Amino acid sequence: MKALVLAVESHICENAVLSKALEVRGIKTLNLICGGGFMRCELSKFEIRGQMSSKERKRLCSYHQMQYEVLKNLYLPFIEINKFMKEEIITLLKEWRMDKRIWDYKEMSYDSLNLFEIVRPTVCRVLRSDIIEDRQDNLYMTFDYMKQAVLFIEIFKEVYKRLRPDVVIIFNGMLMRGRIAYELAHRHGIRTITWEMGLSTKTYRFDDQGLAVLSERAEREYERNRDKTLTSKEREELRSFLYKRSRRENIKTPTLPPFHNTQPKDVRTALNIPNDKKIATLFTTVSWDTGQVTRRMIHKSILDWLSQTIEIFRENSEYYLVIRIHPGEATKGERVPIVKRLKNIVLPENVVVIPPENLIDSYILMDVSSFGIVSVSTAGLEMVLRHKPVVCVGIAHYSGKGFTYDAKDERDYRELLNSLMRNPVISDEMFRKAEIYAHYFFCKFSIPFPRSMDAVHESNIHNLPVLLLKQVDFIPGMDEHLDSICDLIIWGAQA
Repeated sequence: MKALVLAVESHICENAVLSKALEVRGIKTLNLICGGGFMRCELSKFEIRGQMSSKERKRLCSYHQMQYEVLKNLYLPFIEINKFMKEEIITLLKEWRMDKRIWDYKEMSYDSLNLFEIVRPTVCRVLRSDIIEDRQDNLYMTFDYMKQAVLFIEIFKEVYKRLRPDVVIIFNGMLMRGRIAYELAHRHGIRTITWEMGLSTKTYRFDDQGLAVLSERAEREYERNRDKTLTSKEREELRSFLYKRSRRENIKTPTLPPFHNTQPKDVRTALNIPNDKKIATLFTTVSWDTGQVTRRMIHKSILDWLSQTIEIFRENSEYYLVIRIHPGEATKGERVPIVKRLKNIVLPENVVVIPPENLIDSYILMDVSSFGIVSVSTAGLEMVLRHKPVVCVGIAHYSGKGFTYDAKDERDYRELLNSLMRNPVISDEMFRKAEIYAHYFFCKFSIPFPRSMDAVHESNIHNLPVLLLKQVDFIPGMDEHLDSICDLIIWGAQA
């Protein structure tokens, strides 16, 4: 069996551990690394160059220098992806010019892959915004990424033709290079393993049939088990996880502010909401987050969604609408913040906007609210688990499962909000289904993963191979979690 590890993004430790563990288990493993000549981790300006000289290699970003050192010192085989570039394709792409607006290219495909949809998550990540068309240079950059996508389509066709792997291991799978590798692997009949950060500290999610970043494995398991009821042990496991998550205890939530023991009455006081008024809370998502970009909304934009919601509550003064802007806007960055998008809207007295840097606890907001409103935010799932109904305007990973109110269009959205304002209820059956899905999503598929260090710096890069060998039990039977990951890669979940 031959495994190809797509190591062109980040996560040096994880790729090295996976490669070494598979090697120890007799799997022939090859790491596909960048080698330069492209964008730097898909986060810098577009540039097409030919293969690199040794002098040019010295100008590689520090990440690739570290990756090169780790793989070399662990005696793990690797090959640079730029070895598969075809000069004729590079020459052709250099001649392409954007002579129209980018939206004329939205339907442009190459080898049956829509180029705009392939690059959109990457472009939004680079821009730190879901808004692309507000500046001409953004449009030119998008078109350049589309040209880059064509280059990588040709590269991965050549990679699979020459290397013939049995399985390809891909981080994320939605950013440009990973997405192309994923789509072409399936076209060539090659198994894929996608992985993404888990929901607890030092855990990761793996999927051998879909995209881990979109939680497709949890969705499949839910559909197979939607008629069951959680056991008391499973229910306690879920409740314990949610409690720790709400208090930021050993949970990977870097975008959330530190836990503050806020009381419900303090929230009303801070937001100047009278005690006799009911509350509905709308939770936004970081606009360039993969889930927000790739999962469609019923509205054309986030601003359209917020505008319609504000107008509906303007007509219902018995309710206060609290718009909780995602804290990630402050910690991760947002080029066009929600507050800026709302600047031309005159807010009624019963609409309150909580900026991202505000320390008011989102979980207390859930408790004081009669119902919630989300696009794709996981806060919606957590709110249902607090016995509060939730309206979804986007295709969240948990929507359409029978425990959320899913708006079909803007008219349906208005009707759902008006209905919940009259009677905010969630049935026992809805809650049962939410528990089943949440148990799979939160508790079953985030696997503890051995890591020698939380951060890798150039100063300690030469010690990393030694630390990995000392702190990770690569031998089968020594680490049950690493065993389960390797079994998934080698045999698949259904073996």
